[in-house]
Amino acid sequence: MEPTSEHSSIKEEVENDNVHRSHESECGSLLLNPGNVLMAAPSVSEDDQEVSRSTPELRSHVENVEQLLSDILHDNSSPLNVSTSVSSSSNNTAVDEIIKLLSLISFDLAKQKRTYLIFSSSGKPVFSNIVDDSIEPSTVGALQAIISSFEVSKEELTSFSTFSNVIVVLSKNPLYLVGVSPSTTLSAAYLLSELNLLYCQILTGVTAKAMQLTLNSRPNFDLRRLIGSNEQFLKELCDQLNDYELVPTLNAISPLPLRSSFRDQLSQLLLRETPKSLLFTFIAIRGRLVCMVKAKKLLLHANDLYLLFLSLFRTQSFNDSMEHWVPVCFPTLNPDAYIYIYSYFLCKDTVLIMGSSESGVFFEMQSVKCKVAQEIQDHGWLKKLIYCEEMDRTTPRNPGSPCISHYLFYSKKYSQFYTPGYSFSTPNFNTRTLYAIYASLHDQAFHKKNSFSINMTVHESLLLFTWSTASFDFHCIANATTSSQLLIANVNKILRWIRREENRLFIQTNLSF
Repeated sequence: MEPTSEHSSIKEEVENDNVHRSHESECGSLLLNPGNVLMAAPSVSEDDQEVSRSTPELRSHVENVEQLLSDILHDNSSPLNVSTSVSSSSNNTAVDEIIKLLSLISFDLAKQKRTYLIFSSSGKPVFSNIVDDSIEPSTVGALQAIISSFEVSKEELTSFSTFSNVIVVLSKNPLYLVGVSPSTTLSAAYLLSELNLLYCQILTGVTAKAMQLTLNSRPNFDLRRLIGSNEQFLKELCDQLNDYELVPTLNAISPLPLRSSFRDQLSQLLLRETPKSLLFTFIAIRGRLVCMVKAKKLLLHANDLYLLFLSLFRTQSFNDSMEHWVPVCFPTLNPDAYIYIYSYFLCKDTVLIMGSSESGVFFEMQSVKCKVAQEIQDHGWLKKLIYCEEMDRTTPRNPGSPCISHYLFYSKKYSQFYTPGYSFSTPNFNTRTLYAIYASLHDQAFHKKNSFSINMTVHESLLLFTWSTASFDFHCIANATTSSQLLIANVNKILRWIRREENRLFIQTNLSF
């Protein structure tokens, strides 16, 4: 299919995309690479064998841990035959174990909440996540004075500290974004990445160009009037950032694990219905990508998809039985242009999304929706999707259990991650503690100078383990009494299982038109 001229202009803008990406690896923000094919699934590979020869940073008194890891990397034996099905009794045991472990510790990072302030260069408040939704003028004035003093001397202020807080600043003319965090182990780069995501959320509703033009003509214009409809999404994003949700923490997506044959069937269905103005079509369930087809050379970034999913799944604005047709800016793709989004929920938690470069093709998109929805219904695929999502969310696929209570595998190659699902029904348990641990581990791993590093630390009753290579990060949580030898052996089990199941856990093929 030959794209329209408008379509081509968007793709040219994509290819010239030089938007700054803070706190990311070189390809960390890319869901799809320029070759339109997802890179090989992350696993223990030959590339990692070379990396393993470098000296890892290791906090352990066990002298043979490095040799154990080397054995894992060079072990060419057949993968372990680990069953992916787990009985309900073992499910309960695994869940009880991690609940018990996390309930016994005091992880300060999980208790601390960050405050976010946004105000214009003229000193007018725009947004804050303060409970009473009010920003004291004196606070804004003091912050503006500090920022301006650095701008006068042509220096960039990114962060400064007080006795008990770390304050980070992101200047995006005509806006200033400020984050106030209790002194934590999180880096300033991590906190700045949160501010950048908040700025991107603002741009989804009003482009940078439109905002600048408005203030150029009316310098004292109240920007709250311009972004007022975006406020509920900003508040939800602040809540998710404070809860250390994994998608914004890693800047990666978590696809729904499916048989590759089933995923291909859905992708082929979407590929058959591609109007000329179409840029992409995908199906998502509960904020997890199921499948996607897209125009050639179109790059979609994890942050842009996350912000779109945030508005669709985490608010009531779009999650209904209605069809929606709205202009949405994808800031990392192009902060000065809109893509027209058609969304329709096939059921409560499963959505069909189409993006177009043209504003007047609603009925064309509607026709595609009718055909796709009918075929999905006829084949019974919707029920199958719902079942697969529920099973993944409630079943802890953990070959390292009971030694390893929980783990997170993050692929740097194509920005996807997998972590086993749990259904936490215990009133006293909050996944915030678990996610805060992973946020801290990921932040530390990101700033290591070596591409290969190993870190084992004990925090109260927990043993926290991180293995970082050029192609992946692996984090896990175990009981502090676990020996290093036993831990490494079970890490091996999990990595072998991921290698065997990679075509289910990750999206490895990408269809384009």
